[in-house]
Amino acid sequence: MKEIYYTPRHYSAIELWKDVTEQEWQDPQWQMKNAIRTVDQLKKIIKLNAYQVAEIERTITTLQQQGKEPFRMTPYYASLMQADPFHPKMLEGEKEEKRLDPIFWQSVPTPAHLLFPDTGVEGAMSEGSRSYGAAYQRYPNRVALFVAENTSCAAYCQHCQRSKSLDGSVDVNSTMINRGLFYISQNPNINEVLVTGGDALMISKHRLQFILEELSSIPHLRVIRIATRVPVVMPMGVTDEVLELIKKSAN
Repeated sequence: MKEIYYTPRHYSAIELWKDVTEQEWQDPQWQMKNAIRTVDQLKKIIKLNAYQVAEIERTITTLQQQGKEPFRMTPYYASLMQADPFHPKMLEGEKEEKRLDPIFWQSVPTPAHLLFPDTGVEGAMSEGSRSYGAAYQRYPNRVALFVAENTSCAAYCQHCQRSKSLDGSVDVNSTMINRGLFYISQNPNINEVLVTGGDALMISKHRLQFILEELSSIPHLRVIRIATRVPVVMPMGVTDEVLELIKKSAN
């Protein structure tokens, strides 16, 4: 058995959540309502010096001025960060110098996010490149079905290809989804669908059930993938009800 070299802090040992009950912590709605969005909250979770605070604030402010919502992190996922993310504990023999806590690196906006400002949004998934309705076909046999807004995610990943379009300007409605489903049903060369967004597990259960049932009824589909980070950033959101819904709808 491999040795465990890092055990996350219990949430109650972190200043921001010292008075939170276990029932609240395990509630996905509480997790979303209390998502980390500001540097003031972040300072109560991890160690940051004045320069680091200023640079993160500068990054967030710059992105907000561009109309974006750049920072969202569930309390659960934030609690997994090491207390000093700029000096993370490493395996024996590995250097700690110039390393960053991996959860901090992928979750917190830093000045690196402001590099190459003129590159624009990721073209292959831009609104103008939809094949039909909510369907994006990048490959001969695979389609991405866009079922949730970019800003629907429980937590924002800084490495996401959609991170430059976190402005809530994309509307995902039933008409567009139905058109996407029609497109997939009429193209027998498609055998794999990625149900994505945004986060596919953050949509309503009614919508998720409808989409999975419709896709499951298409005979030429062999694989239906659900693009989600909920099991990682908010595992309490993966309830028995959700798992049973997926099991029954995607048969």
